[in-house]
Amino acid sequence: MGIAGPPLSGGMAGQPLPAQAASGGSYGGPLADNRPRRPNSRQRDAALGSGPAWPKSGGSGCSAAAGAMLGYSTTTAPAPDSGMPITPRPPRAPDRSAASSQIAQGSQSAQNAVAAPPQPMASPSQCPASGSRGSPLTQGAATGSPWGPHAYPKTVAFVSVAQDPNEEFRSYMEDGHFVVDPFIQRGSRGKEDQWGYFGVYDGHGGREEVNYVEAKLHEVVLAELQSRSLEKGVHQPVHDALTSAFQKIDGQLAMLGAWNSGCTCTVALAHRHASGLTVHVANVGDSRAVIVGSTSAKRLSVDHRAGDPDEAQRVVAEGGIVRHGRVGGQLSVSRSLGDHHLKSSGVSCVPDITSYDVGENHALVIASDGLWDALEDDDARTLVQGCIDSAVSQGGGPEAVANCLREDAARTLVERAKERGSRDNILALVAFF
Repeated sequence: MGIAGPPLSGGMAGQPLPAQAASGGSYGGPLADNRPRRPNSRQRDAALGSGPAWPKSGGSGCSAAAGAMLGYSTTTAPAPDSGMPITPRPPRAPDRSAASSQIAQGSQSAQNAVAAPPQPMASPSQCPASGSRGSPLTQGAATGSPWGPHAYPKTVAFVSVAQDPNEEFRSYMEDGHFVVDPFIQRGSRGKEDQWGYFGVYDGHGGREEVNYVEAKLHEVVLAELQSRSLEKGVHQPVHDALTSAFQKIDGQLAMLGAWNSGCTCTVALAHRHASGLTVHVANVGDSRAVIVGSTSAKRLSVDHRAGDPDEAQRVVAEGGIVRHGRVGGQLSVSRSLGDHHLKSSGVSCVPDITSYDVGENHALVIASDGLWDALEDDDARTLVQGCIDSAVSQGGGPEAVANCLREDAARTLVERAKERGSRDNILALVAFF
């Protein structure tokens, strides 16, 4: 059995934010800087992977158990009293300087490993505002997709990515993404399965957690997949690997001081095998993944918001409260990586995971909530279809169609969200199968 991890591609990581941006994102306002006692080296080694594995229990899976492993207690790291006034958080706490250095180093390594980020946003030059709702994403099953097939050993034909900080409303960018395709190959020689990794992250309270997750999460997912046998079934081992990876990264962020800030995370693993193509999506928070097909769109992720009745019930069952649609009256998302001051109050790092068999000639849209605040799932399908129709009408064959879609598909989604009034950072990733 062979296992290979080819060079990385795609992704981007930003620089540290100015001090005035520290309180933005999903929080209701500036937060108190009530940080835990720094754990000793033995506890830190355990959380960073050299010690026992993170627990895989239900619920948050990273609240009480994670706190015990990191040396936290209800005395040293109490859940904030939502009735007490919240004092402003300093731009950078003194005990986080070392953590910021480690995160910056991780961000720089990610930048060195990936291609140049997308160019600044411009108005879409080719794609129309919408497409025909009756026209499929395919242009004839006999001839395959209009953009051509994927090139072995990749799992997708190409990826379109666009981002915009939405400077009229936000002076900083907290969204990020990372792509590794091919990611891993498993199986006997000449008959390997191919895997691709596609992730979108949305920070709140700062950009530092996004930088760290961009640089590290795919490495932890790879290690978790390599440690499991996929020969007698794939779904459960993959679900276990993704859950464990999210928990480990969350524990590492605790060690780096992610107390009053964090990020959402949506990861898709595309798996090409003898029977076809399966996409495994894991997410915490409200960045969303949607498969767009010939006549419909299917959501593969779950929006984890405190105002959702199921999530609110889970938060209360785990010892927290939901006030004004926010956990503890502070955080609008109910699951995230980081935000450790609320991890004992119902905020979970355990992802929801969906596995879905995908037909050829489909596309996967993963985007931060800045897009979905303004667009419905089927709006994304219609806009992508409009880009396909426009690219095909220009002629030139599959390569020309692919070049047009790579340039315009994600950009069209971002521009339309801005036109419809989005006030948040926006990042869209469209993978064409």
